Amino acid sequence: MKIITKTDIGTKRKHNEDFVEAVTLDLKGEGLSTSLAMLVLADGMGGYCHGEIASKVAAKTFIKTLFNKDFVDEYIGSNRWEETLKSAVKKANQEVLDLSISRQIGKMGTTLLGAIVGKGRAFIVSVGDSRAYLIKPGNLIKQLTRDHTASQEMLDAGIITAEQFKNHPRRNLLTRTVGLENFVVPDFFDVKIEDEILLLCSDGLYNHVNDSDMLLVISKNLKKSADSLIECANSRGGEDNISLIMVSNERDDKISQE
Repeated sequence: MKIITKTDIGTKRKHNEDFVEAVTLDLKGEGLSTSLAMLVLADGMGGYCHGEIASKVAAKTFIKTLFNKDFVDEYIGSNRWEETLKSAVKKANQEVLDLSISRQIGKMGTTLLGAIVGKGRAFIVSVGDSRAYLIKPGNLIKQLTRDHTASQEMLDAGIITAEQFKNHPRRNLLTRTVGLENFVVPDFFDVKIEDEILLLCSDGLYNHVNDSDMLLVISKNLKKSADSLIECANSRGGEDNISLIMVSNERDDKISQE
């Protein structure tokens, strides 16, 4: 598969509170031969202390929890993907919470969007308002995740319309986070990927670049697409940090990180 990660400070912020990481794993033996990608994108909450620490700690803990012997031995080839990913999110939540208490640096919070991708499937877990999309360039774009925000709950309840939702004042008020509470409830998604592109992104991207524009910009050239998305978001204000991960089933030996 081909993977690119990219994060940008934007045009308004003094520092970047987003964190992205992708790790690939080739597994062989016992009749097993497969390649997996472990992906994570975290957007630190600017309204609390040290959002950049929260996002990095959560993301690193998530990947570390997946990338261990127990995971390889017990979960590869099994049907326990949901349990595995949710456990990794809960571990990340506890790590951020414990760090804020032990260092006495105040509450820290972050979104967390993680995925395991391989063999034509993506297993995705989400807390917060970072989003996952499935995109067929020039043809189809589908939002896979559901925002954990007050405005999303109002939309679901029929209190506001889809048009009002786009610019609602409570669209950035998160109802689920990593690091602020003892318990976290992630959403889980199991998605088939064939010739589509999987896009994970922070709200700094989709708040400026809508679905139609993403569909116009994204092509099979992932690096060019990623650069164009960041440029588009910045040209329209770039008011927040902008981060993304893009994955396709095209063969490649490298992860491009910027």
